[in-house]
Amino acid sequence: MKQLNVILLVFALAGWATFSACDSNPRTNDTQEVTEAPEIENQGDDLESEYDEERADLRQDVQEAQQRIAARIEQLRAEQKTASMEAKVEINRRIERLEEAQLQLSADLNRMGRDLGDGWETFKMKTRRTLEDVEEEFDSNNDGE
Repeated sequence: MKQLNVILLVFALAGWATFSACDSNPRTNDTQEVTEAPEIENQGDDLESEYDEERADLRQDVQEAQQRIAARIEQLRAEQKTASMEAKVEINRRIERLEEAQLQLSADLNRMGRDLGDGWETFKMKTRRTLEDVEEEFDSNNDGE
C-alpha cells in the first residue's frame, strides 16, 4: 500500500510538472504576440505615410510642370506672331507636344485623387516619364533658340 501511495505521488508530481510547463509557454507566446502587434501597426503607418509623401511630391511636381508648360506655350504663341512660315510650323509642333503633355498631366492629377491601390508604382512611373518628356522638350527648345 505504501508503494502504491509513493507511485501515485510520483505520477501526480510528474503530471503537475508537465501541465505547469505547458501552461507557461502559451502565456509567453501571447505576450510576444501582443508586443509584436503594435510594431506591425507602426509599419503600416510608416508605409501609408511614405505613400502620402510620394503622392504629395508627385502632385507638386506635376503642378509645377503644368505651370511651366502654360508659360512656355504662351511664350511660343507670342513668338509665332512674328516668325517666318517655316518657324511657325516648328513652333506649332512644339505647342502641340506641350499641350498633349499638359492634357496627360491633368489626367494624371485627376487620377491621383482616386485610390490607385496596387497600381500606384506603375502610375508613378508613367507620370514621372511624362515629366521627363516635358523636361526634354524644354531642353531641346533651349538648344534650338
